[in-house]
Amino acid sequence: MYYGFPFIPLAALAGFLAKTRHVHLFEHDRELKRFTWVRNASGPFPSMKIETQKGTGAHAARLRLSISAEVGLHDCQAVLPEQDVRLDVHCRVEEPQRGIVRREEQAHEYARQLRLALDQHIARDPLITSIHVFAAVPVSIAFHLGQSLTASWLPLCYVYNHGAQENPRYKWRLCIQKAAQGQPSVEILG
Repeated sequence: MYYGFPFIPLAALAGFLAKTRHVHLFEHDRELKRFTWVRNASGPFPSMKIETQKGTGAHAARLRLSISAEVGLHDCQAVLPEQDVRLDVHCRVEEPQRGIVRREEQAHEYARQLRLALDQHIARDPLITSIHVFAAVPVSIAFHLGQSLTASWLPLCYVYNHGAQENPRYKWRLCIQKAAQGQPSVEILG
């Protein structure tokens, strides 16, 4: 059992290593100051929208996940130039905010939609040779992201870590396939 706030790339790596195993995840309830799902959360939760845009670039897919905060395109472009981007997939809720994922079924639904986006948009393009993930998500979604990236047909996947005080904001990235194989997998950027 782990309680804490890991870096997004490390939470994604944990999900990648867990593969399809069912793991119970909890989010931090800011009011109770403990790790639990919100007990009285009911009704609909914010829907996730999938927006895609074809690029004119080489062979990279840029996957942006805006759930806890908006993933700024400019910050992504600072480390992944637009000329390298063949496809931009942006999975987002209308108004990203911390603490927005309040129920386990909500996390599962967002994970299902993420897998669908990978299957429908990235899997269909054989010219994509790498996936670059920029995620502002809670730990449960980062873990499910890692599980979604275990599909054997996916190319190398790089998960970037955001630091508000860093320059560039995405200062390092982790190649999860290389990390899972025990190879050097962290690259410092800028």
